[in-house]
Amino acid sequence: NCNSITTINIPSSIVKIGKQAFADCIRLTEVNYEAKNCVFDGYSEPVFGGCSKFAVLNIGDGIEKIPDYSFAQCKNLTVINMPNSVKEIGNYAFELCENLRFVALPNSVKVIGSCAFMWCKNLERVEFCNSLETIVIPSTVTSISNYAFTGCMALNNVELPEGLTFLGDGVFAECYALESITIPDGI
Repeated sequence: NCNSITTINIPSSIVKIGKQAFADCIRLTEVNYEAKNCVFDGYSEPVFGGCSKFAVLNIGDGIEKIPDYSFAQCKNLTVINMPNSVKEIGNYAFELCENLRFVALPNSVKVIGSCAFMWCKNLERVEFCNSLETIVIPSTVTSISNYAFTGCMALNNVELPEGLTFLGDGVFAECYALESITIPDGI
């Protein structure tokens, strides 16, 4: 019974978090994530499922990868504070985060995993820290995996970098507001 928990601190010593570990923590509003080598076992049963007030995620300095499925189905997540150390966003990491409207990714990000932001239906803007006026993915990103932004229905403009070597299947599928994608030669 975790009905009174409002904040969860996940320290660097944690290596695995099981299915539904924090499910239905109805007063949870904030998670501070410091675990550098952690695996989330939340594919079919999300770790934070049913945490209806979970809105703020703080990712600690030194974290290089946001694990697969880690914050999937956090329907009310609205703020992600991501440090410059993050290099990879795992598969399905933020899938079905329905109220996520804005994501600021640090320039250190090299890989955005499959379905990373799939069905974030209110996602309006993804910005890299050096591109505050439009959605421009910097040349440091070399790979965007399958369905990474599928269902981001408010997304309307994307500029892909010259250094991009892989653009997966359905990356921008069902992004109904998308008006413009700039794709460099060589993709």
